Amino acid sequence: MVITLDIWDFLVITVICWAIVEMNRNYLRAKHKIPEREKKGPEYPETLLIAGLVLFSLGLAIYFGVYLSVGTGAWFTGSLIPIFVGFSLVVAYVMVRPKKKGFRLWK
Repeated sequence: MVITLDIWDFLVITVICWAIVEMNRNYLRAKHKIPEREKKGPEYPETLLIAGLVLFSLGLAIYFGVYLSVGTGAWFTGSLIPIFVGFSLVVAYVMVRPKKKGFRLWK
């Protein structure tokens, strides 16, 4: 007997696991009276840069890997998603990074 799973089965399993984790987190917060953390923005904006560069390079690797192995087609555009998400994270880092005194890009 062979059990085959398609992408929708994995999606349903992932959503169910995420719901269980969230319910458990909310239960533990209520039990131990842990307050919600205030969301003021990223504490460490360097994590935006690191995540952006990792996603951007992953997207480039997928892009060139698909191009060299399979060629162009509809599946080719899937590699553009991590490229643009990584690029947007790098732009977000540039926007929220701490400003240094004495540095001006233009006059």
